[in-house]
Amino acid sequence: MDETEFELILADVFLEDGWGWIFSGVMQRNLKTRVIIMTAYPSKEAAQDSLRMHAVDYLVKPLEQVGCLNA
Repeated sequence: MDETEFELILADVFLEDGWGWIFSGVMQRNLKTRVIIMTAYPSKEAAQDSLRMHAVDYLVKPLEQVGCLNA
């Protein structure tokens, strides 16, 4: 994010370093980057957290089952 501004970031809930830093980086740099959080282990708390941090969506994997991708 320091050198390139991305239009979209797809991030998994279970990143090694967590995923809060993604939102912090976008907000600190005042970027227009959209963030979508994905998970195979959904929880109400994680969904609420991601939306509170302004994620544009919270997707449950596998994505084929929720109609996000054409198989």
